[in-house]
Amino acid sequence: MKDGYYLSVYSEVDPVANMLQISQRHDHNMALWHKEAKRVTLLRHWELERFTGFKQHSIAFFSRDDYLGFIQKRLAEYGLSLVDIVEIFGDPCASERSACLAAVHQYSDISNHAIFHLYASLLSDTKLFHNETVVALAMDGAPDIVLDGSSRDKKYYCGAVSIRGNIEVFPVASPGMYWTAATRIFHLREGTLMALASASESVTLENDFFVDKIYDRKSSEKVFLQIQKLADRIMDYSAEDAGIKFSGFDPRFSEEENKISMVMKLIQTFSIHVVEEEIDAILQKYGLRGQECVLSLGGGYALNCPTNTYLMQKYQFKNFLSVPCVSDSGLSVGIGLYSFYRDDPSFEFQFENAFYGNAYPAANILCGERIRSFIDSVSDQGDPVQDLMDGPIVWYDGQSESGPRALGHRSIIADPRSIRNKDLINLYKQRQWWRPVAPIILEDFLEEWFENAYPSPYMLNNFVIRQEKKELVPAILHLDLTARVQTINQESDEALYHVIQNFYERTGIPIVCNTSLNDRGEPIIETVEQAFNFALRKKIEVVYVDGLRVKLKNHLAYELTEPLTRDESEFSHYTGSEKLMEQYNPFHLNHTEYYLYKFYDFMSGYDIRKETDARKIKRMCKKINDLMPLKKLVVDFLKSSEKQMNI
Repeated sequence: MKDGYYLSVYSEVDPVANMLQISQRHDHNMALWHKEAKRVTLLRHWELERFTGFKQHSIAFFSRDDYLGFIQKRLAEYGLSLVDIVEIFGDPCASERSACLAAVHQYSDISNHAIFHLYASLLSDTKLFHNETVVALAMDGAPDIVLDGSSRDKKYYCGAVSIRGNIEVFPVASPGMYWTAATRIFHLREGTLMALASASESVTLENDFFVDKIYDRKSSEKVFLQIQKLADRIMDYSAEDAGIKFSGFDPRFSEEENKISMVMKLIQTFSIHVVEEEIDAILQKYGLRGQECVLSLGGGYALNCPTNTYLMQKYQFKNFLSVPCVSDSGLSVGIGLYSFYRDDPSFEFQFENAFYGNAYPAANILCGERIRSFIDSVSDQGDPVQDLMDGPIVWYDGQSESGPRALGHRSIIADPRSIRNKDLINLYKQRQWWRPVAPIILEDFLEEWFENAYPSPYMLNNFVIRQEKKELVPAILHLDLTARVQTINQESDEALYHVIQNFYERTGIPIVCNTSLNDRGEPIIETVEQAFNFALRKKIEVVYVDGLRVKLKNHLAYELTEPLTRDESEFSHYTGSEKLMEQYNPFHLNHTEYYLYKFYDFMSGYDIRKETDARKIKRMCKKINDLMPLKKLVVDFLKSSEKQMNI
């Protein structure tokens, strides 16, 4: 490869899918790179949900022109254009040079989806990769079939052992679909389910539950039925079964919450067991010891903090290698790193921090008519510590985070000493009372406050609070006295580091509460204007923007009651166009029928623009929906793939 700018893309172009507001992929994202000699630098990582407002964005572009136009907008913000781009890796309008097609040929038995998850984390620090022994796992839900229709029949997940850069890749099982099956059954996101599992004290006393491992499409179908039966059995528990079938209902929770908690405790246990068996087999096969290896985790299941921490503590791995965008939101990173590695295995790269999104100047917003009447004062001499003591504040700083978790640039932060702050934050975000709020802790104090802890810069681990500290920080603790920890040092985020350092000097507590700056059902806030909209709607008085303290007023006069609409024009412009529908989908396959038509290879020979073919497709889809309820459950999952995997 020659030096210059490169793009990597995880998205889809499909006019019918666009008009039906669907996609074979979710969490669409793009990455901008620069290569100079052996050194590769990630310049920007763009998650489309931040621009469109569609959480876990899963709508295809209508046309290549729209797709390239969207890219051109992003490049123009940095004084670049498409003519400056040497190559687009993973181009959904792909040529034979596509990274996706190269992966199809190199790994004929493993989905390219898994391969790119693997490389995203494995190559996130090439110095470590070339000098250590790394045990790597890429585990999530189902792969998509864009550019690799054969993924349907391949192994869904993979692992690898890399010894000083020499990689051997192999299939593994993944528990990711266990969680997605639960989301389909209970209509709750995995993050909520994981929190509920560790919240209620109720447990089942029955010990004959069993769930098979998932390797591919065939094994997934059986497992979905097993989890449905497991859930049905526990949801049938009654108060009369207490002490016989289960321990009893925890009075802090509703009966339904207690039952769901029991189901999720089992699923968490089964999940850890699956990953544990894979690690055991890898270490035994290659004659390795955990203490000698680095653990690399990729894929949506790597957002499961209890599993990550369990593995690190049991096997005593010497380091933990991952990226903040481990779910599909980071697949463009994996596509890019795979492409550079395939061209030159000795290339150099480091994922330096979590902040690869866009930055937005505050000046235009602060001076604008829409916000001026709500500003009481603006100062560059604020006292964040005192503001934290007074109540939760909005903290907006520089470039936005990569991945599904706010890590201090688009955050609500608060004093952890008051449980009221946790309650306020859950009220702001319209969440259940028992939902935990994460801590950011100064890295130097980690071991003093948490047991068996190690650096966790991307909030991918949870640790148990030390007994003598638990009364000091009630706002950041789960009900089981664990916390989903993010560590910070001066190098990773200087501005927020100094805030927490000053908070420690005045309170003795090296921790602040942190949660993502967004409303229920909304992606993490991207722009300054969106941040002010949130603060005014939620009656938050103080907003920090790039170090400026902005005190707000007249909250009751702010008339908007919903988040600001983001720019969705590339994805909604053609919706409802009868003329285009007649051209591309004249016999009106609905979104489920079109998804099934694209997913199942036995329908690929039919043309939806021909009436006889369209009728046959509709009949086949009806059979799937009416005669194969298990297939329907699997299809419901596949339509979101690991869409709900943001644990």
